[in-house]
Amino acid sequence: MSKYNIQEFKSNFDTAFIEFFNKKGYKQSYFVDNIRFLFGFGCVIPAAIAFGLEHFHDFSKLKEHLLCLLLVYFTFSGLLTWWISFVKRNRIYMGTSPDQKLSIDAETTLPLKHNPHLDLTLRIKRGKQPTTIAHKLSIPVADIFDQEGQISQDAFSKHISSLCRSCIDKE
Repeated sequence: MSKYNIQEFKSNFDTAFIEFFNKKGYKQSYFVDNIRFLFGFGCVIPAAIAFGLEHFHDFSKLKEHLLCLLLVYFTFSGLLTWWISFVKRNRIYMGTSPDQKLSIDAETTLPLKHNPHLDLTLRIKRGKQPTTIAHKLSIPVADIFDQEGQISQDAFSKHISSLCRSCIDKE
């Protein structure tokens, strides 16, 4: 990994964050990704049907059918774009604690700055409470990455553990 590639920093952080909570026994939820795949398949299927119909039949006979397939395609494409832009955004993890008492939803951003920090937003929900409390944290990249640009697992685990403990204890 190049130590100057900001996107790789974020990608490595996201992967380590997911592994950290999975090792702690949290059960990861794939609901947001599953809906995204559903919308993606909703785009691909009408396009494939239109291609197959047009390959075997004359275009002049299929205009009405292709229009319907096109409308279905654009509907699913619009839903997919909306889902990725407004629901998924920078969300990297959704999970529930082993005792089902705590739900965590995390997203990260890495703004371009001279002194880069990973901005981590943890949304924590206790049990069946309807309210979710959001905690915004800023983690200096230098604290969790070494000189070569690789993530330091010990420093990462220690840093994330203390941040999560402080967030959970605040409530």
